[in-house]
Amino acid sequence: MKKVIFIFVMFLFCLIAVPSFAQESDVQEDFITDNVTIETSILGRQDVEGASASVDIISTRLGVECDFLKFGYTLSDYNWTNPDSLSFGNSKDDPWGSLHKINLMMRYGGKIDEKWMYMVLTKIDSGFENEVNNSFGYGLGMLGAYKFSPKFRIILGTLLSYDEIEETELGPIFGFLWDDGDDRGFSLNVGVPETYLKYDFNDRLSLNLKFDIVKDLYRLSDHSVVSEKGYFRDEFIGYALMLNYSFNKNMHIEFGPQIISKHEFNIYDRNGNKIDEYDIDDAFGFKLKFTRDF
Repeated sequence: MKKVIFIFVMFLFCLIAVPSFAQESDVQEDFITDNVTIETSILGRQDVEGASASVDIISTRLGVECDFLKFGYTLSDYNWTNPDSLSFGNSKDDPWGSLHKINLMMRYGGKIDEKWMYMVLTKIDSGFENEVNNSFGYGLGMLGAYKFSPKFRIILGTLLSYDEIEETELGPIFGFLWDDGDDRGFSLNVGVPETYLKYDFNDRLSLNLKFDIVKDLYRLSDHSVVSEKGYFRDEFIGYALMLNYSFNKNMHIEFGPQIISKHEFNIYDRNGNKIDEYDIDDAFGFKLKFTRDF
């Protein structure tokens, strides 16, 4: 509870202090969109290191963005084959089945002058198998964006984060955005909120090559066969080639193949001490996403 209070006090301080030298602006046009999304990710068979076991993963995410709030809920189903050969678990039951992830972010931004824009944010995450307690992570960040031209912008900032494994960590935020501004042509976004190279065929159809790094932490159940009240971190690098079609200004569909690599399962005890890590084979899959803008 003290950590939650600290994060929100700092966020309120930023809301009061930073706007005192900022101008009013439509920052939503640059950083914030109001929308609802639903996304499904299917990953095929992935063999587990040192075992004849494999796993496939199906994830569904619901996201809502509105003004200064961003909410997401993800349900991931891990479907196991030959779990009796795994070196973690009880050599009988599936190590885990369905895992849940909840994300809540509060953000506020504005324009300082014609070139500079800022944003402050705070976030709370929870990943868990059954019980929610001791599953939370927190973050507080501030970033600035400098517009070199209508086509090119650079983003710099810092993020203070905490979770039950890494504890407190201070890291940089870096990114840049280049867009030729035409209905047809290339655009590139690196770092915030994702990395992609996009080609627009026209105002309705585009092709996106996307890249992201995932490090999702989950609190295992009180009676987990892997680590009672322990933790599981799922880490991988994801690539996707997505075709995006806009039915109109507010409704979009995006779909395409994906591949994940450098996949690792990391297991921790209830005190956050690493028990072991396991390499997972690369996997191919498919992603589908619907977006409704407001």
